[in-house]
Amino acid sequence: MRLIFFFLMATLTPVVAGRGDLTLLVRDPTGQPIPQLTVTVFQDTDTDGRVLVATMTTDVTGRIMLPQLAWGLYIVQFQGAGIQAPEQQNMGLLDDGGGTSNGFGVRFAEAARTERFVLTPMNGEPALVPLFDMAERDDAPPQPYDPLVAMIGVPTPTPFLVRDVVEGRVDASGQPIRARWDTGCFIGIGLMVWGMALIAFLGWWRLRRSRPPTQQKEADDAGLDG
Repeated sequence: MRLIFFFLMATLTPVVAGRGDLTLLVRDPTGQPIPQLTVTVFQDTDTDGRVLVATMTTDVTGRIMLPQLAWGLYIVQFQGAGIQAPEQQNMGLLDDGGGTSNGFGVRFAEAARTERFVLTPMNGEPALVPLFDMAERDDAPPQPYDPLVAMIGVPTPTPFLVRDVVEGRVDASGQPIRARWDTGCFIGIGLMVWGMALIAFLGWWRLRRSRPPTQQKEADDAGLDG
């Protein structure tokens, strides 16, 4: 009885969203930290859209820390002289379905996490361009992620489509779910329909073969009458 009570209490207790420490590290292409850089962080919500969380500047190590941050979806933007304008950052990689498509999406759901960025010059750009840094460690050389590489399917650290998140088309890491699941479902449904049609045809064909020909039936009837 006691076990049943505890089970019911655990089932009825609402799930409380977790919190964790999110650190943002910003470096230049040589790996040197960029201090005194203004970083704006928004939370992307379903009801209120983008809600400002904090506007901070990086410390001497190129970091800002957001302790005890609620798990959720966040947008990171960079501001400063000589830096690409926030409304142009990460264009084409983020779309919230409301016409806003700028900033870097981070799906935060961990106890502690460091998200790395690198400000780097790019061909044809008059200002430094913020990019995701795919380096695995803070002391590893920066690995700027070129948005053009996304066209050939190279995985990215955490960019996501907010529309996919809202509509449930991303996995637990925030990456869009491959279309192969939908394709598999369509193929399965198609095979099932074809299988049912084949079974119906075979049943009709066997039933038709089991019937005696009309002429034979008439001859049998005539023999019985004679």
